[in-house]
Amino acid sequence: EMDGWSLAEEIRNRMRWKQLPMLALSSLQNEADMKRALHSGFDRYVPKFDRESFLCSVAELLDRTLKNRQVGGAEAVRP
Repeated sequence: EMDGWSLAEEIRNRMRWKQLPMLALSSLQNEADMKRALHSGFDRYVPKFDRESFLCSVAELLDRTLKNRQVGGAEAVRP
């Protein structure tokens, strides 16, 4: 069985999915989990209960992904 951290690492290790924007949505709100999520390959870590932050993160990642595709996909999606 695979957890979210392992899934993120697996996705980042595959060339086809390397640029896929990933957002960790968690009910845990501590520094250690945020660092673990980012280290695992997630682009953002957002607490479940912070709806505004979640929506802003999704909009930003989608915007960056669309801009990246328009310039040929050569740039990374991650900040």
